[in-house]
Amino acid sequence: MAFSAHQFARDDLPRLNAFISANAVARAPVPVYLMTSDVAWRMPGSGPKQNLRLWEDAAGLAGFVWFEPTTGVEFDLRHDLPFDHPIAADMLAWSETRRRASGVYDAELDIVLETGDGTFAAYCICWADSIAGVGSYEPVGTRPEWRGKGVGREVIYEGFRRLKAKGMRVARVATAGFNTPAQALYESCGFVRVGTCRTYLKRLA
Repeated sequence: MAFSAHQFARDDLPRLNAFISANAVARAPVPVYLMTSDVAWRMPGSGPKQNLRLWEDAAGLAGFVWFEPTTGVEFDLRHDLPFDHPIAADMLAWSETRRRASGVYDAELDIVLETGDGTFAAYCICWADSIAGVGSYEPVGTRPEWRGKGVGREVIYEGFRRLKAKGMRVARVATAGFNTPAQALYESCGFVRVGTCRTYLKRLA
């Protein structure tokens, strides 16, 4: 089946809302992916001309993809189309291209340590600033039952290797002042405390 795609323009808004409402009616009472109220709240400031793309086929509007920097994607197909339709494949391909063009998230810096039985024991995501030459860790986590066994340290070391391969000269990480276990982990990996970010609170009577 032939189809085409184009970036969102303001004139497309009534058709997009009609598409969403028709999907909601067709899928009732199953919860739908997006409602017209969501469109109204999301539209301002979301850069729809760059981040919202519409697909058309012979029957009209067939689907949309709404990219949310840096990694989020919301998409939907017309209710009569299966999710293995060629349009869906094209939508996902555009989503990946748009994500890469955002220049922030790098899938190669998304690291998970998996145990022999398939358990995700620890993970981290690194972010590389090629201009500053600084790599950041955010977030870093370890399953409670795997803490103290070195798996958190392993994903951090793997992050060091990947950041260095991408030309980073410095790695940084931050944690709450009360999170002494995380501080101990980072210091055991060679991080040195260089600054403090303070949060101020005022109790309202």
